[in-house]
Amino acid sequence: MRRDVWKRVQRGLEQYARTNGVIPQQVNATMRVLRRIVSMCGSMVIGRRFLYRLGCALFERTPYVFVPVCPDYSYEDGKYTYKDLRNGLPLLYLKHKPFLLELEQFLPNVKIIILLADHEGDLPELRAALNVSLETFRTNVEGSKDAIVDDCPAHWRVTTFSEQFPGFSQHAFERANEIFREKKYQRRLAQDTSVRRELYEKIGYHHSIQCERTAHVAAQYLCLGEQVVNVHGIICNHMTTSLSWYMDAGVAFVQNPVKIY
Repeated sequence: MRRDVWKRVQRGLEQYARTNGVIPQQVNATMRVLRRIVSMCGSMVIGRRFLYRLGCALFERTPYVFVPVCPDYSYEDGKYTYKDLRNGLPLLYLKHKPFLLELEQFLPNVKIIILLADHEGDLPELRAALNVSLETFRTNVEGSKDAIVDDCPAHWRVTTFSEQFPGFSQHAFERANEIFREKKYQRRLAQDTSVRRELYEKIGYHHSIQCERTAHVAAQYLCLGEQVVNVHGIICNHMTTSLSWYMDAGVAFVQNPVKIY
């Protein structure tokens, strides 16, 4: 990271602090935390806007970190196979846990909220690929929720998208339709679909619906980002091309540099 970028971020945070009642000493402390977080994020491209948003979120007395986690899809060698859906500890939770524990070491006042993606069961094509009904999908997600509660630190909160954000699934479907129809997004969707093609083929999605599924993924990231930015929170996410949609939402986020596809 170039020194001039850090200087510009610090000046921006100092101005934010002056207008929002943040004591000057907290700016220096936040800059130290930002550098520590950047060292944990791996090889993602980090710019001034990313750092500024994250710094502002860290000024909160109790920063909330929302951690979206896929259901317990089958996996091998640390990658999802999507052969079936189980009800134990999800792969992504297992990969996030050590990252979050390290984050807590220098952010002891952070509030961790695990968000199980129960809304993914609303995709008929995914349920068909997994050979499960909607009822079974929801039941297995609840089983995974209980398993995470038993495994994670007691002060972490474990919930689902539907519980935390009522109406999230319907809102995401509506936004997906808008994104899919907008001409300005067509090239971006095509590029993201190309990156995600191996994943789609692993699930079994026909090529005719792959771009539409990408629009739905984009909508989920946008909708989550908009929800979290409203509470000045932070999202913790795995490596994916879809992180760019968080930038569109204006939300602060950190990348756990793990791959699951």
